Amino acid sequence: MLLKAIAILGTVVAATFGAVNLGLGGPQTYSITGHFLSAEGVTQGNDVLIKGVQVGKVESVQLAPDSDATGGALVKMTIDKKFAPMRRGTRATIREKGFLGNMYVELAPGPDGNQAIPNGGTLPVADTAAPVDLDQVMDVFDPATRAKLKTMTLEGGKSLDGRGADVNHVLADLPAVSSQFADAAGNIDQSQQQLDALTVEFDQISQQMASEDASLRSDLTNGASILDTIAAREDRLQAEITYANQGLGAADAGLSGHEQDLATLLREIPSLQDNLRQFSNTADPALADVNMCYSDIINAIGELRSATDYKHPQGAQDANGYELRVETYIAPLQNKDTGSRNPPQQSCRGGTPTP
Repeated sequence: MLLKAIAILGTVVAATFGAVNLGLGGPQTYSITGHFLSAEGVTQGNDVLIKGVQVGKVESVQLAPDSDATGGALVKMTIDKKFAPMRRGTRATIREKGFLGNMYVELAPGPDGNQAIPNGGTLPVADTAAPVDLDQVMDVFDPATRAKLKTMTLEGGKSLDGRGADVNHVLADLPAVSSQFADAAGNIDQSQQQLDALTVEFDQISQQMASEDASLRSDLTNGASILDTIAAREDRLQAEITYANQGLGAADAGLSGHEQDLATLLREIPSLQDNLRQFSNTADPALADVNMCYSDIINAIGELRSATDYKHPQGAQDANGYELRVETYIAPLQNKDTGSRNPPQQSCRGGTPTP
C-alpha cells in the first residue's frame, strides 16, 4: 500500500510539472520586439531596465526582413510578467553601461490609459532609439574632413588637459544655467503668445484694409491730384510768399525806430474812436442835408467856375440877350409883419431844390 501511494504522488507531481512546462498554467514570461535602426553592440542576454530596475533580458537580435523597407534590426526582449503588459507609447532606448561598453535596453512605459501591447507585440521605429557611435559619424565624412576633425579633437583634448576642475565647475553650474534658461524660455513663450495675438490683430486689420481697398484707392487718387495741383501752383505760391516776405520786411523797416510812436497810437485809438463816434453823430444830419442838395451844389459850382460864364443868349432876361449874375445868393425876403429880412428857406428832394 505504501508503494502504491508513493507511485500515485509521483504521478501527480509529474503531471503538475508537465502542465507547467506545457504552458497549461498560463505564460510565465512576456515578450515584445523592438524595431531599431541600429542595434550595434546589443547581444543576447543584455539587460532590459525600467528606471534602473532590471525587468528582463534580450532574448535575440536579428536583422529586419528584406520586405521591411525601413531595415534595421529586431531586438526581442523577454520581460517578467509582473511588469506586463507594456502600453502603446512605450519607448525603448539602447544605452551603454559603464566604460566597458556593455549595452542594455531602457524602457520608458507608455501612459496607463493607452492600449496594451499584446504578448509578442512590437515597438515601431518611431518609439525606439539607438546611440550613434562616433565612428559611424566620422564615416559620413571624406578622409580629409575626418583628418581635420581628428586634429580638432586632439587639440581640444590638449586645451582641456589639466583643467578638469574648471570643467567640473562648469558642469556644477549647468543646473542653475538650465533653470535660468528655462525661465528665459518661459518668458519667450509668453512673448510668443503676445506676438501670436498681435498677428491675429494684424490679420484682422489687413482684412479690413482689403475690404476698403476701393475707398483707399479713391483717397490716394484725390491726394495725388491735390499734390499735382500744389506742384503746378508752386511757382505762384513761392512768388506770393516772396512778395509777402518783402512787404513784411518793408513794414518792419518802416516801423523800425517808431515803436514808441506806434505804442502811443495804439493807446490813443480808443479815445480817437470815441471822438469819431461823436463827430459822426453830429455830422450825420448835415451830411444828410448836403446829400439831398448834392446836384444843386454841383450846378452852382459849375456856374462859378468861370468869370465869363454868364452869356446865355437864349432865354436872356435883358435887352442885349445876356444874363449877368453878380451875386450867387438868393436875395432875402422881408417879413411884412415885422419888417425883418431873412433868407428864403428852401428844401431839396433828391437833389432838386423847391422854393
